[in-house]
Amino acid sequence: MSEKIWSVVVVAYESGELLDACVASLVADTSAGAAPEVVVVDNGSRDGSTARVERAFPTARVVRAGRNLGYAGGANLGIAETHGPIVAVLNADTTVVVGTARTMLTRFETEADLAAVGPRIDDVTGTRYPSARRVPSVGDAVGHGMFGLFWRGNP
Repeated sequence: MSEKIWSVVVVAYESGELLDACVASLVADTSAGAAPEVVVVDNGSRDGSTARVERAFPTARVVRAGRNLGYAGGANLGIAETHGPIVAVLNADTTVVVGTARTMLTRFETEADLAAVGPRIDDVTGTRYPSARRVPSVGDAVGHGMFGLFWRGNP
């Protein structure tokens, strides 16, 4: 395998066609000089989505967990299978636009002390999703915990 400058882990569980779109967007973004190494973790899916990825995207590698390890467990399994020095972890319902790789990786090249980056996230309508927030305080944790007692279905 040729040396990849970055890797992407996609954790998939019953992801359907969303997984196809995710992997297609990743392999299409060669703005960093090449497509990333793509590792899809099959977290016990039975919907055939990972088999479709294997057929449609021969450069993507599917790692079968054998059961649902949860998102973090699947991400950790996938990260252990990567070879790039920079690793992104994505939800299977994510698509990236061409140029995302170059933009993100440039930050690592220009800021030597950088350990992590996060992209701007837009929803399907193009509206910016507020994913960046301040570091939570103890008060935030208590408030969220109390709020959850009264609104159990809170998304």
